[in-house]
Amino acid sequence: MKVLYIYILLLVCKFLFVKSSCSLKYEKIECTNEFETFELYNGTVVNVKMDTVGGRYYFNPLKFPYKNLLCDLNILIKFTPEIPSFPNIPTTGGEFGFTFNFPCTYKRTVKEIGTERTLLSLSFDTSKNQFVTYLDPGCGALNLFFENIQILNSTFETGAIPNVPILDDDKGILTIQGRNLYNTSIKIYSTNILKDTNPIGALDTSHSSVTFSAEEFLTPNNWTIEVSICGSFYKSYSYPYLPVLIKMEGALNDNGCNMVFTGKHLRPKHNVTGTFGNKTIECLTTNSSKSITCTIPSLKSYGSLGYDIPVTITIDGEYKSNTIKISYDIPRYTFKIKK
Repeated sequence: MKVLYIYILLLVCKFLFVKSSCSLKYEKIECTNEFETFELYNGTVVNVKMDTVGGRYYFNPLKFPYKNLLCDLNILIKFTPEIPSFPNIPTTGGEFGFTFNFPCTYKRTVKEIGTERTLLSLSFDTSKNQFVTYLDPGCGALNLFFENIQILNSTFETGAIPNVPILDDDKGILTIQGRNLYNTSIKIYSTNILKDTNPIGALDTSHSSVTFSAEEFLTPNNWTIEVSICGSFYKSYSYPYLPVLIKMEGALNDNGCNMVFTGKHLRPKHNVTGTFGNKTIECLTTNSSKSITCTIPSLKSYGSLGYDIPVTITIDGEYKSNTIKISYDIPRYTFKIKK
């Protein structure tokens, strides 16, 4: 029994302490031999020539060419891990291989590192002799710590919007395209809505496009949209989306007709009114910002001369179209409205 106990104790001691003769003296690693043998994290055994100073041998881990595989030498000689560089980190996150110096304890277990909130899951890529980790999507600062010591101060890639976002008032959707658009938000301002609107965007998986749907976008207005990325103001965009009439067409005869006005930003929030000469005419809208239909009365109902009659429409009592003149008794009209 005593023999077995001694044998087990010897195995434990062999496991706890490396084979090198090095020890810590006066904050230096002093070794007995000019050449010391170290087993690296990947199992490779290397013979290392020590620095010679005054007939003594010293090991300088900072000059060691395989720092990325060097474990702590023993329970007393421990190294603070280093991450000298890290790949660019898009906001999508993902899997990253990186240089991780002094990555393991003297027991050859990987040292735990993480952000302020969570530990990283680490694996070892034997083909590249480097560690690999997965980062969740994010933005802004990325700081990594080992036992409350910061060993990496980095950031996710900065978001960018190279082109003006597209506002489709026919669908009520704002589309922002760019890169690294994680945590992109907007504030909507205008001249005649009661309160500002801050809708939540839908981000695609590549973080290159985010869309915002807002009912306010469906109607004409002087829109100003402030865009923020990762909590910081990025840029302000203006959209003077006021009604623009491009053309009107319809078969006008003595019996009257429905005239279709086509253009942009023509969906009213409340109502559309029209004037035909000195008469008010009824105008209706479809569920579109691109057309309005007005009913022109018969010549008999109009009760005046049927030539060069001025026609205008007004949206929500505020946005007035150009005035054009039309006449009865001509089979077909198509007008281009001058801006």
